[in-house]
This record gives sequence, C-alpha cells and structure tokens, in this order.
Amino acid sequence: MTSDRRTFVYIAYLDESETKRRIEKWCVMSSVLVDDSNFKLLEASCQVVQDGLNMTPEQLDKFTEFHACELFKGVKFFEQFDEKLRLETFKKLVALPAFLGLPIVYGATDTRRLDEEVVGSADPLDISFRICVRNIEKFMKARIEQELRKNIWPPQAQQNEEIMAAVIDVNIKDLTLLIADDTEDRKVKETLHASFRKLRPRREVAQNIFCSFHDDMYFGDSRYSLGIQLADACSYVIARNLHGDDEIAPYFQLIEPQIVGSGIYPEPKEKPKLPAKTVAFNAENKAKQILVRLLEDEKKKRISSIQSSNDNHIASRSESSESGDGSGETGEREEAEG
Repeated sequence: MTSDRRTFVYIAYLDESETKRRIEKWCVMSSVLVDDSNFKLLEASCQVVQDGLNMTPEQLDKFTEFHACELFKGVKFFEQFDEKLRLETFKKLVALPAFLGLPIVYGATDTRRLDEEVVGSADPLDISFRICVRNIEKFMKARIEQELRKNIWPPQAQQNEEIMAAVIDVNIKDLTLLIADDTEDRKVKETLHASFRKLRPRREVAQNIFCSFHDDMYFGDSRYSLGIQLADACSYVIARNLHGDDEIAPYFQLIEPQIVGSGIYPEPKEKPKLPAKTVAFNAENKAKQILVRLLEDEKKKRISSIQSSNDNHIASRSESSESGDGSGETGEREEAEG
C-alpha cells in the first residue's frame, strides 16, 4: 500500500540581514519555503507588486531587484519614489508569504551577547544558518507526520510491511532544495557549505529516510531570484523586530502567522511568543485576503484609467464622426446645387 498524493518539492530560499547601528546587534538568516505548485504564482504576485511602483521605461531598465533595506529607507534606486508609495510597495512585498501560504523559518544570533560567550569568536552568520536549516528540517518532519496521520494510517492496514512501505513512500516523495543568496566572499560560501555538509552528510538518505534535503545546497543571484528577494525582506523585518522597533511592527504582523520555526542564540531570557503552527498550515483562506486588500486600490486605479481611456477614445471617435458628417452634407449640397 502506498499513498496516492503527489510529490512535493520545496525550494528553501535563504538570505540574511544584519543590524549594526544600535547597541543591540543581530544577525538573522531567514528562509521562505516555496513549494513547486506556488512558484509561478509567486512570480506573478511579485510582478503585480512591481507594477504598483508605476515605473517609467527608463526606471524599468535600471531596476534590478527589491532590496528590502533600500526600499524601506528610500535609498539608492528607491530614493526617487514617494515615501507613501515605497512603504505601500514594501507592505505588499512582505504580505506575499501570507497571501501564498508560504512557511517562514529563521535563525537569529544576538551578536552583542555572543561576544560575551565562551564561543564569542564563532561566526554569527554560520550560527544563524545552522539554526535556520535545523528548523527547516523540523518543519518538513512535522509536515510529513501530519500527512502520515491524515492519509497513511487506515484501519485496514494490518501488516507492518504495509505501514513501513507507506512511511517510505511519503518520505521519498518530499524534497527540500536550499538556495542561498550568492556572495563574492568565498570564505562565507565555504563556511555555509561546510555547515550544510555537517547537517546533511553524504549518503544521509541511505541512513535516514527522514532526511528531506537535496544532496547539496546552491547559491543564486538575488537579482534573478524572487525567492531570495522575499527571504531578504523577511530577514530585514525580523531583525528589526527583534530590536523591538515600533516602526517595523506593522510589517512583522504580516509575516508572523507564517513563521513555523525559529531559534535564537544565545537563548533569550524571555522567549519570543510565536503563533501556533496550525496557523501557518491553515492560513490560506484568511491570508489571501491580506494582499487582496492591499491590491484593491491599485485595481481600482487601473479600472479607472481604462475607463478614462475608453471614454476619451469614444469622445474622439464621436468628434471625428460629427466632423465627417458635416463635410458629407456639404458635399451632397454642393453636388445637388451643381
């Protein structure tokens, strides 16, 4: 007996964000998990967000990516846009995980407190990466267990061989591929890759069928990866929220229901309150309303623009028709008189 469910492939996009200006310093590595069925919808949704900036052809030629910090602060490419428009665009961007029901996982390191630890010389980015990856695996195991409980334990399954076959079937049909933001810093890439190899040794799947990770991790250019850009936005919001930044709080509320796993090192004295995981699993109906509300104004503007264009076109045709009728009547009178 095997399950008849389809294969799931999750692409775990990762990117980091660091805060350095305040007394507290954080290094956050976030991951947005995009299942294969949602990838094209993510691309289309990002296009809608981009269209909301109403960029000129010249601006479109220079636009490369949504970099969260630059968009939120209005620097570099985004300094030419009105603050209200920028923040509305930022809100739409960070609302996408809830709209599409995408899980978010993150690892964070309090670098100020890390300096006071015995392992103070450890790389905070590597620590955050390891925490993030471990929580991705925990989420995948929880998802598989949920699938097993829902579909794989029928009362008629009386043979252990049948149950074991079902368990194996569920596990081998799930795959998680890690794609992190590329960097020119070779040492950083080597460090992250070495950590992944520790967490996912070669031939691991032969020893542990519950390992859902692909046999290697990859690095992608954020300019061409919408998933990495979304992970960057989540990391930026989470890092500033860890500071207790009131300015970022409304945006954190948009992604909070999608956080299915997290960890902080050193462990905080007061653990942050996280929403129940069931919220993320069942977020579709309520979450999809978020982006819809955000896009309503833009939709109305487009409809109004189209109607206005049509009205102008009709008026123009009417004027041309009236002018043509007049000349026709004159011609007919001249012909009659002749």
